Amino acid sequence: MRHLFSSLLGLCLVFSVQAQNTLSAGDIAFTGYQADNPDIFSFVALTDIPANTLITFTDSGWYGDQSGFRATEGFLSLTFTASVACGTEINVENGVVTGASAITSGSNPLFSSSGDQIFAYQGSQSSPTFIAGLSMNGAWDADATSSSTSALPSALTLGVSANEISPEVDNAVYNCTTTTGTVAELRAAINNGANWTTNNSLGLSFPSNCGFVITDCGSTPPPPPIVCPTEAFINEFHYDNAGGDVGEFIEVAVSDDFMGNLSDLKVELYNGNGGSSYNILELSSATVGSTEGGYTYYTLNFPSNGLQNGSPDGMALACGTTLIEFLSYEGTMTASNGVANGMMSTDVGVAESSSQVIGGSIQLIDNVWTLTCDDTPGAANALGLPCGWSDSEGVGCTAGATTYDPSTETFTLSSGDCQIGGYPYTADQISFVHEELCGDGTIKAYIEAINGNGIAGIQMRETLDPGAKKVEIGTNRTNRIVRAYRFTNNYPAFPQELYSLDKFWLKIERTGNTFKAFASVDDIVYYPYLFQTISMGSCIEAGIFVYSKDGSAVTADFTDVEVINGPIPFAAEIKDVTQSEANTTALGSGTTNAFATANTATANIGLTPNPARDVVTLNLDQVIGEETIIRIFNINGQLMNQLQFDRVEDANHDINIDELPAGTYYVNVRTTSTQQTLKLIKQ
Repeated sequence: MRHLFSSLLGLCLVFSVQAQNTLSAGDIAFTGYQADNPDIFSFVALTDIPANTLITFTDSGWYGDQSGFRATEGFLSLTFTASVACGTEINVENGVVTGASAITSGSNPLFSSSGDQIFAYQGSQSSPTFIAGLSMNGAWDADATSSSTSALPSALTLGVSANEISPEVDNAVYNCTTTTGTVAELRAAINNGANWTTNNSLGLSFPSNCGFVITDCGSTPPPPPIVCPTEAFINEFHYDNAGGDVGEFIEVAVSDDFMGNLSDLKVELYNGNGGSSYNILELSSATVGSTEGGYTYYTLNFPSNGLQNGSPDGMALACGTTLIEFLSYEGTMTASNGVANGMMSTDVGVAESSSQVIGGSIQLIDNVWTLTCDDTPGAANALGLPCGWSDSEGVGCTAGATTYDPSTETFTLSSGDCQIGGYPYTADQISFVHEELCGDGTIKAYIEAINGNGIAGIQMRETLDPGAKKVEIGTNRTNRIVRAYRFTNNYPAFPQELYSLDKFWLKIERTGNTFKAFASVDDIVYYPYLFQTISMGSCIEAGIFVYSKDGSAVTADFTDVEVINGPIPFAAEIKDVTQSEANTTALGSGTTNAFATANTATANIGLTPNPARDVVTLNLDQVIGEETIIRIFNINGQLMNQLQFDRVEDANHDINIDELPAGTYYVNVRTTSTQQTLKLIKQ
């Protein structure tokens, strides 16, 4: 700041008017300012201003959250003692008014030579009604963080009732490009910084003395002030899917108290390559959806590839010139223009890909961005099951509620009235959540918890009929493993309970018509509990289940649930046994060595970061000196990459995964002494 006390004072110009002489946004326009001594500002009246109108000037900045003035600057009050005709230009130099008759009181504003702002408003300091604004900082700031910075109030519109001079300069004056025209034409011309002459030294003339002639003075009301909702946010969007992109959209939730114009709420799309905006859409063009829970949902629909496919790209929601939020997907970015200019985005943390099912989206559920397979444009989001999973609502019974927590990847099933039947067990009663499995494959799950007297586990069954052919393995999560199978539809299922401790990892594998069921303590060493040949169709249902043993309510939590198509060559190796051995061994009786993996030692191999986008690092410090094979498989068991070392030399090894599509993968590390399989999420 140049003047004494200038570190405490910026340039912010304010008007307040007596109730009977109310002005509106755009009724005046600033025509000049001088930050070099002496301090000067000028403005033109774009309407008739009655006598006895009280006006106040302040150089306080306006906060970005629209909560009020920074209120650390001076205030200058001005009362016109005679009416001011439309088109009159008024000059204020160090508190002295020329061009109109007025009485002043208060402290004179001091302008910073390193950038400032001017405002015009009516009313009280705590509840101002803005009339005009001017930024000398090159552009309006995101917030009032110092005495010479300010955000643009939402009641003012850039190019109509507000202006910005770029780049920052000490002195500037309107160059009289347009002096005759309608109020709207003069507002647009004067509030365009390109029509101003600028200077960093003295020499400009104030006021501009343009001799304004306004052809419709007083007949064209200024635009109404922008009214923003209490709350608005982006709630759901879709931008990529398998094949050609279809059904792309952005959904915005707006609180029910919104009484303003939908055209003032805008979504601006941003290109992550350079940060510039590539489209702006008003909510007035959106499809109006349902009103639920205090919000109305508006959907902006796009043609194919109307939303860019990320890595990264973004979207900003704004009310007028006030930024509400700036989101991105597949990374963060910084906007280089538009309403989010200079702001860094918030990455939603999940992404769609070219394998995303049609009809899916990214939804905000319980304040967590979640990738879903069931979009809900125009309606409130609901927490559903992961892509591909279905809730049968009970096989042979009425199941209780099923929920899924994406933050922990936990399924919770409730038994409802599903209870195990008695002999001969020809029809099932289970709460069953499932996914279609075609051809060979595996289902695996960890039984995290069981509440109540029941059994939870995994199944492969031919259909959802209660008497369908099936293979299952379950646990009571205390001391029992339960196995069952049905060779022929509507025949007995031969359930058996076997003593077993702590084996809560369960797995069933299908190869042709051969089914094997296993249990494990640690997801490394698996013990066989069932080996059967059952003729089933090519496509069957694989899923998780729970049922009650006595009719009481039972709930079960499942984590690490996976249905994998195709063979899994990297799975924990299990010693080959005959069908007879698998079905007659005293399972869970401590015969560990007979069924252990070939390499029983397990190294603590680390994989970071996880999830990852381009490169992951394997920590191999425990297998240095050993011959090692590293293989990466997709979720269908297909080998995607393989690396082999005659001898591991370095503790850390980087693997480039940039070319892999987003999805779930398995990294299998085998050495001469150990093997370990790690789950990897590629974003």
